[in-house]
Amino acid sequence: MKLSDYATLTLQYHDLAVPNYRYLFVGSRLKLLRAMQTIDEVGVDRVLDDLLVDIEQLTRQVETSDDYIHQMVMCRLVAVNLDLIATLINKYSVVSNARLTQLDFGEMGMSRPLISKLPMIHEATKLLDGNPELFDYDGYIPGWMIRLIYKPNMTTNMVTEQYWPKYIQLSKLSASEFASKHAAYTTFHMNGSIRNVFGTMFLLMVGTDEYQKIMGRVHDLNSKLLLINYLLSGKSLPLNNPYGAGYSVIQNDKKVCFEGPLTDEHGIRCIDVM
Repeated sequence: MKLSDYATLTLQYHDLAVPNYRYLFVGSRLKLLRAMQTIDEVGVDRVLDDLLVDIEQLTRQVETSDDYIHQMVMCRLVAVNLDLIATLINKYSVVSNARLTQLDFGEMGMSRPLISKLPMIHEATKLLDGNPELFDYDGYIPGWMIRLIYKPNMTTNMVTEQYWPKYIQLSKLSASEFASKHAAYTTFHMNGSIRNVFGTMFLLMVGTDEYQKIMGRVHDLNSKLLLINYLLSGKSLPLNNPYGAGYSVIQNDKKVCFEGPLTDEHGIRCIDVM
């Protein structure tokens, strides 16, 4: 058993402290710089093999995480490290038989973080029930009035019956399926009850597109792994966009990029080929 094999055992409250991930980025960058310094001593192939093993370990964190913040931090860390590895491959004209493995989430897809968030949502709905002042800026709404139009258990049931199953289904799609179907998950029409007006409003106020962006980020990282394998092969592997025929491959003298269904603010779907 490894640390990555364990699930988060704490109950996830909305106000849980976020770990300081800056040290992970700093430590990873120092390790990469140290590897670059030892190239003349041990050879570029040895250094590259070690760095690729590190990438495999980091992608394992992405696959097994049941916390979206941790998963997204690991995605960003892997993407940054892959960019540096691409620089190394380009600088030394490396051609290797080594290949990075695509992310594999198994039968659960990317649903682990979704499932782990259910207790947090239930705790949040109970918190609103016990604190009617949260519904009003001045805090003058009496508790009995809140209980007439807000039912925490009904709100949680709406999540588990209408809201979450759709996203769990979305989390299990391949990249091409995600690209063609994600737009259908942008808007949900809740079948609420007149006895739970505030509960329905609360769920509609929760952003429904954030989970799509998170899943899209993971698919983008998978596409970057394909691009690294393309570089490792000496640019001999075919470049097929994992999002399907409707999305092109953009190439020039400096970069290769995959088009995708969501905006790629950080250039995860791109790799330098200079």
